[in-house]
Amino acid sequence: MQSTSRTVSRLTLLGLPGSGKGTYGSLLSSQLSLPILTASAIMSSKMTPEMREVTKKGNLVPDAWIGGVMKDAVLSSGHKNVDEMVVEGDSSQRGEPAYILDGYPRTEGQALQCLDDWEERIRTDLAVFIDVPKEVVLAKLSGRLVCVECGKGYNDVAVDAGGFDMPTMLPSNGSRSQCDCGGCLRRRDDDTDAGVVEERLRVYERQTKPVIDLFAERGKLYTFTPFRGVADIGKLYEKFE
Repeated sequence: MQSTSRTVSRLTLLGLPGSGKGTYGSLLSSQLSLPILTASAIMSSKMTPEMREVTKKGNLVPDAWIGGVMKDAVLSSGHKNVDEMVVEGDSSQRGEPAYILDGYPRTEGQALQCLDDWEERIRTDLAVFIDVPKEVVLAKLSGRLVCVECGKGYNDVAVDAGGFDMPTMLPSNGSRSQCDCGGCLRRRDDDTDAGVVEERLRVYERQTKPVIDLFAERGKLYTFTPFRGVADIGKLYEKFE
């Protein structure tokens, strides 16, 4: 990362599908008091039936469309006077849009949008790359659960391989079928088809990995490897103290 100090208020989370972007994003959002903007949820409300068919096959929607949708979401996000989160880089202004992006950018073209094309006051400050290998991701994808009522995510598969020791993440009631809020838990549709899962990972390697390289070249990348899953979140918090 860059060597001079800056206040960070605009983040994006990068990583393989199933690496935990939603989980870590939610924790960071609470810790840093930043609104989280989840691309999948935002796009879902804007998608045409044709676009839904594209995503069901594991492909990505056009950069220009998603860039416009995400920019609108950023401009509508909460504003904040930020002076407590300091990492490396140059200074940012007070009172500007503040956010954590989950699921965007996913291509180099999208990354150039939020790094260069957007007006300076809303450009992304830093990317956090959640570094989880493919074999661990495949195991965790098979266990993902989501509440149909509140949208909270869980995972009923534990992983102990390759130096990773990730326990299950279940509701406090220990159920695999009912959320703490009382809502029903279900598997995500895009996690249940092995062919779609493999295609999503291939798309990531082809289109999203260059995004990580671009943020690294700009000195705007921090790599977080959660060997113990959410138990390691404190190491991520330390980077923003």
